[in-house]
This record gives sequence, C-alpha cells and structure tokens, in this order.
Amino acid sequence: MTDPSENLKREIAHQLYINRNNPRPETIHNARTDWAKAEAIARSPFRRMLLKLNQPFIGTERKLEGVLAWLQRAALLEILALVGNLGLIVAVMTYLGTEKQRRDAEVLNAWQTITSAAGQSGNGGRIRALEFLNASPGANWRRRATCLWLCTWPAECLDGINLELESTAGNTPTREQSLGAYLAGIQLPRARLFQAHLAGSVLLEANLARADLTFADLVGADLRFANLEGAFLNGANLKGAYLGDANLTGVSLRFANLEEVSLIRGNLAGADLTGVNLETADLREADLTEVVLGNEYSDSKGANLAQADLRRADLEGADLRRVNLAGAKLSGANLNNTILCKTRLPEGHYLDPDRDCP
Repeated sequence: MTDPSENLKREIAHQLYINRNNPRPETIHNARTDWAKAEAIARSPFRRMLLKLNQPFIGTERKLEGVLAWLQRAALLEILALVGNLGLIVAVMTYLGTEKQRRDAEVLNAWQTITSAAGQSGNGGRIRALEFLNASPGANWRRRATCLWLCTWPAECLDGINLELESTAGNTPTREQSLGAYLAGIQLPRARLFQAHLAGSVLLEANLARADLTFADLVGADLRFANLEGAFLNGANLKGAYLGDANLTGVSLRFANLEEVSLIRGNLAGADLTGVNLETADLREADLTEVVLGNEYSDSKGANLAQADLRRADLEGADLRRVNLAGAKLSGANLNNTILCKTRLPEGHYLDPDRDCP
C-alpha cells in the first residue's frame, strides 16, 4: 500500500491542530505528534471518515465551551457580589453593635481632655469636649441622633463641673482677673450645668439658651453677647460678671447674686429677677420691660437695686414691688406702667409703706 500524498497528510495534520482546543495537560502536543497521527489517519479510510463526521460536533463543542466559560465568569461575579454584600452587612452590624462602646470611649476621652486641662488657662480642647458631652444639635463639630444609647447622655455629665482655675494667691478673683477657662463661642444650649464652677470663665458669645445654671458659680465670668434666653440661673452667683449686650430674655434669676454685675444694653425683657441682688450693678440702657423685680408676698423682699445704675434703662411694665432702689440712678429711665408698692425709692424712703400690695 502506497503512502498517502503529502497534501492529504498536511490537511489532516492542520485539521488536528485546529480541533485541539483544550488539550489535556498530560498529553504532549506538537507538530511531530500531529504529523504522526495524520499519517495514521491518512492510511485508514475508516479513520478519515470518522474525522469528517466529527467535524460538526467539534465545532459545536467549541462554541458551547465559549458559552460555558462566559457562564462560569458570570457565576464568579455573582459569588463575588454576594460575598461583598455579606461583608457590607456584617460591617454595618458590627458598627451599630459597638456604638455604645465607642460612645463610652469618646465620653471618657472628653472627660480626660477636660480634667487634663484643669489649672490651665485658654481652651485646651475643652470647648469641643464640653459640646460633645452636651451632645447639642448646635455643636458644629458633631451631630448625634437622639436614639439608640445616646438619649440619656446629654447634659447629665456636666452637673457640678469645675472649670475654675485656682488662684495662686488664694484670693477671690476680681473683675480684672480671668481665672477660668476660655470658652468663647461655645455651644451648650439646654445643657445641665447645675452647681457648675465657672468663675472667671470667658463665655463671650456663648450659646447657653435654656441651659440649667441653677446655683452656678459665675463670679467674674465674661458673658458679653452671650445667649442666655430662657436659661435657669436661680440662686446663681454672678457677682462682678460681664453681661453687656447679652440676651437674657425670659431668663429666671430668682434670688441670684448680680452684685456689681455689668448689664449695659443687656436684654432682660420678661426676666424673673425676684429677690435678685443687683446692688451697684450697671444696667445702663438695659431692656427691663415687663421684668419681675418685685415680690407680691408681704414677708419677702424684692430685688436689691441699691446704688444700681439704671440710666436710660427701659423699665416699662416692670414689677418693682418691695424693690430696693436706694441710691439708684434712674435719669432717663422709662418707668411707664411700672408696679410700685412698698418700693424703696432712690432718696431712701419707702413708697406707701403701709399699703397692702396688690
């Protein structure tokens, strides 16, 4: 039997090369093996027929292998996406689950900042620490939701806080001395600062609206331009404090000590100053419309405004029952519709001392 022609063997070897799509790793394929196999097929008519019959199936298989590879890639992408989503869910759950622990750590860090700055002048990071502890919506560096574990935190932590510096001489601070923290512009609305020690602190332009400063020590504090609207300062000691141009509308200062305080152009409209000590206070051009300075009870005294400077102050509609105005300066003051009963006038004598106050 004669050998097949060289052209036939080349054709068969080329076809074998094309059909070899994904050869097995253990099988060695090269030109020599393809040529040997082509010679064997060329010698056998039966094998040549089988090769031709298998061609359509081989083509279909090659196409299906491409589709299968695409499906494998798509499945891998889906698996990766599923794993990524699961990882994201776990991360969110972990974050929410550790919120209280992180909050506790932040609170501890805030208190450490405050205590480490004790005895030092200036800010020392106390503004941010106090705003955080108060968790105020007005704090511009941190905004917290009022849910989860955060509802019980605000303000309770600040009761009795001491931001007063110790005087090396052991003397009571004067108006010219600043022996407190520098907290200008601090945002502490609705804060609970019950019995807080803030003597000599600089609270210039501070926001303390509706804050509870009952029995707080604010001796010599600088509260100029501060917002104290609706705040509670009952029994607070503000001796020698600066409150010029401050907003004190609707504030409650019952039986507080405002001796020698500076309230120039302060807005005290509608404030409750029952029993307040305003001796030698500077109230020039202050707005005292409808303020309550008097006391309706016969066994209690009204506010003490002895030697106070009330020049050009607006006292329209103010309650001055049993108020001590001895030595007060009232030139240019607006006294329209004021309630005067058993009031001690600037000259020293009492107005209608025997008349029952309404």
